[in-house]
Amino acid sequence: MTDRLSPRPPERLSLNYAALRERGMELIRQFAGDSWTDHNVHDPGITLLEAFCYAMTEQGFRIQQTLPDLLRSGESYGLPNLVPAHQVLPIAPITTADLQRVLLDHPLVNDAQVIRATPNPVPIYRVDPETLQLGDWPLTYEPTAHPLTLGGLYDVLVFFQNRSWNSNTYTLSVTVGSGENSRPYRLEIALPYWDDPEVAPLRGVTVNPLDAVTMQSFESTVWRPLDEAQSHFGRLTVAYNSGETLDLWVILRIVAPLTQSVIETPLILNAAQLALEAVAVNSPIAQFIQRVQAANDGAIQLQRYVESWRHLGEVPVRLQVARQQEIGIRARIQVTGGTQLEELLADIFVAIDRALSPAIAFASLDTMRQQGATPETLYDGPLLRHGFLATAVTETLARSGTIYTSDVLRLIMQRRNSAGTDLVSQENPTGRDIVAVTDLALSNFVNNRPITRDVPDCLTLVEPQRYRPRLSLNKSRITFVRNDLEVAYDLGRVAELIEQRQTPADSPASEVFVPEWPVPIGEALPLDDYWPWQNDLPRLFGVGETGIPEKTGNVGRARSLQTKGYLLLFEQFLADLTAQLSHINSFFSSQPDEPSTYFTRALFDISQTEALLKGVPPERGEAWEDYLADPENSYRQALQTAAETPNQFRDRRNRMFDHLLARQGENMVTWSQELHRWAQKDLQVSLAAALEALGNLPLSPAALPVEIERRRQAAVESRRQAVNARLIRDKAAFLAAAPALNAAKLQAWGQVWQPQVLQRWPELLEVVSATDGFYWLLTVAQEVRLRAAVGLATETAAVAAAELALELASQPRFYRRIDVGSDRYRYQLTDTTDSTVTAPQILGESVRTWETEEDTNAALREAATAFCHHPANCPFSNRDGATDCSSDRHSSPAAAATNTAIDRVF
Repeated sequence: MTDRLSPRPPERLSLNYAALRERGMELIRQFAGDSWTDHNVHDPGITLLEAFCYAMTEQGFRIQQTLPDLLRSGESYGLPNLVPAHQVLPIAPITTADLQRVLLDHPLVNDAQVIRATPNPVPIYRVDPETLQLGDWPLTYEPTAHPLTLGGLYDVLVFFQNRSWNSNTYTLSVTVGSGENSRPYRLEIALPYWDDPEVAPLRGVTVNPLDAVTMQSFESTVWRPLDEAQSHFGRLTVAYNSGETLDLWVILRIVAPLTQSVIETPLILNAAQLALEAVAVNSPIAQFIQRVQAANDGAIQLQRYVESWRHLGEVPVRLQVARQQEIGIRARIQVTGGTQLEELLADIFVAIDRALSPAIAFASLDTMRQQGATPETLYDGPLLRHGFLATAVTETLARSGTIYTSDVLRLIMQRRNSAGTDLVSQENPTGRDIVAVTDLALSNFVNNRPITRDVPDCLTLVEPQRYRPRLSLNKSRITFVRNDLEVAYDLGRVAELIEQRQTPADSPASEVFVPEWPVPIGEALPLDDYWPWQNDLPRLFGVGETGIPEKTGNVGRARSLQTKGYLLLFEQFLADLTAQLSHINSFFSSQPDEPSTYFTRALFDISQTEALLKGVPPERGEAWEDYLADPENSYRQALQTAAETPNQFRDRRNRMFDHLLARQGENMVTWSQELHRWAQKDLQVSLAAALEALGNLPLSPAALPVEIERRRQAAVESRRQAVNARLIRDKAAFLAAAPALNAAKLQAWGQVWQPQVLQRWPELLEVVSATDGFYWLLTVAQEVRLRAAVGLATETAAVAAAELALELASQPRFYRRIDVGSDRYRYQLTDTTDSTVTAPQILGESVRTWETEEDTNAALREAATAFCHHPANCPFSNRDGATDCSSDRHSSPAAAATNTAIDRVF
């Protein structure tokens, strides 16, 4: 499409040459109407006016460029200090939905729910004020007719990403017989959940060694048969740590149907007893203990994570972990020839399981933009690590706590061919894998025991909020039929395929999430280029690039220089306007060390400039070329001094920071008033000392009051300017912290700082990839102080673990010293200060080791102090984490007591 020139005049006055010329003519007639009457175009004055108006339209054209172009063009003098949308708009969680989103973003969480309607953990009753006696407690445990309900309490129900932590069932394979007569059997055993009360002694304790496991006898047997077929109950006594014992219950279920139950069952139970009483590292009870401790560590980490986002006036009362109720499917599936039964069954089970418990879907920024999302809607709420939660809600099979067999049948039939579509019309069954499905029924199990068996229509779940449905391969009975004959398949191979297919869907997004909304990149324009407008004047004026003709006499040369001197004022005005526009990024900068707010340009590109400047070239024979190269020459200094004095600069810089803070909805008026008030208070002391010193000066009685007033005014002005300089630094620091502070405005003090720390100081954290996982490193004062003790599964999990470590790294009571052998020591960061806990969670450890305990203690103290002095913890420290902080926080008796406590512990 061809752009056409508009016949209409420009909307902007700065681009309208005719309007500018007419305005100039009005000024000429106003100020020189009597002496200047020839306003024709041949008049030299009119020629100057027209050339100047054209030069002004060029500046107007530069000013009306788009903002992206202006910012890009100003990068030669400084980068734009614009805060991106993903740092300004997101906030800490406020609503229940926000807190749920934050929980879903945690690498340990697969699903989460926040329950606001939480009863008081302790019943509280209000006493009638009329009957209240002096000395009575206003809150009492004695029931009255006025119970008090506390607000701000909520429970959190989470479902772990690691499925085994939500389950209490274990798979056990035993072999009965020997040689050619041996036969393997697949068993399922259920033990107490990791958070059941009877398992409490195992949580947070190192079980070393596992001494013995013994099954208790019921009269003449150790197994008691249950009502359902092939299920038995037993009790175990676990001895550990050379003296500790624990009683556990166990429910055993034989998976495969037995053809000779009377003969096979005793043999299987004896083999199961031997397996359960084993104490090897991979024994069932050893796996049980490992699951208890791993799930307990995960719950502690989540509890701290939830508390770190605590809202003002709110507190999470309980963190509960959802459990699993296993869903079993019975079906008879008729298939065609050539069908890979294991592949087909794995696809069916994965599809049904995902429909029962849909995985949380995270979307990238590009995906959300394609769906029409805007920054205002996309960054509304907390910013997540894995991406943006998909807005489309996946429908679950367990609607209102009920699973319908028709929905399961539809999912099975979708796998009849590669298209995966619903069956809506009659098809030729020979062209698909699945011909028909019959005898379809559903069952659910809790604690390895059936709750409802083989319902043909719909299955009602048991407490679906507490017990989440997950499909169980071992509790399903799928029969494949081909040509009216049952076809065998490898159940173990099906389990392997299911695990392979479930891993990508159940894990958060693995790609690196980039939350930054792309901004338009402008074109770098030559805004700083300046062409003297006197170069466009006719040669007769003698002021252009060609200069004065050689035959011009002294009078002509003097007139030419006189004209250039007259035009120099106008040239300086336009050149400074060009410089101001090209320094747009510096003008709006949020950095405290910007040197000026008015920007000037030395007119060295005009011919014969040295003849117009007083005192140029300088004395002592300095060459003109050297003078031009000097950024601090007398001409440039004079221009900058004329543009703004130091006092004017501080005043304008403070007003610019006021503008930038107002864009964030903030102001520092009260702080400014307080600083000036403190300065006036200190000034009174300084003036008293000055007056005392004046008494020793040889001044006449008449001159003494004048000198006193002069010095007083000078002191007042000096103190005021010192305060203004301090305010520039304070406002710059406040402006830099404003996005993080605004995001956490409604959070409880000292709770949500941890995620904000890694956003404000990304140099603290480094995540490296190794063969056994991702490791985090925390660096303070140019030294790696802590690292992960073990590799994490994902980079996001490493970041979450680093946040937890950073929360405690500044508190020496969470450190401990360990002996690593070979007369070497290192320190570790743990999650507890209780010395009786024998197996605390190791959050991090030192990279270095030391030869002596004293050196390790000193390094430990230095690490804790370095974290404490970092600006993340101490607002009086600098960004580099220097430990020269003069805050009373580090020089107080409390700090000294902390250091003494370290020595006492070690």
